[in-house]
Amino acid sequence: MEYKVAVLSGDGIGPEIVREARKVMEKLSESESFSIDFQEELFGGAVQSESLFRRRRLRLVKEVMRY
Repeated sequence: MEYKVAVLSGDGIGPEIVREARKVMEKLSESESFSIDFQEELFGGAVQSESLFRRRRLRLVKEVMRY
C-alpha cells in the first residue's frame, strides 16, 4: 500500500522537526512494508509572498486529495 503525505516545512524549529519525523516515517514504512510518497512544500515564513503561498497550498491539497 502507498500513502501520500504532505510535508509542510516552515521556519524556525519546523524544518528540523519535520526532517527527523520524515526519517521515522521512512523507517516505519520499511519495517511494515508500505510506501510513502512525500509531497514537499514550503510553509509559513519560508514562503516569501502570500499569493505564492496560496497557490502552492492549493496545488498541494489537490495533489494529496487525489488519493
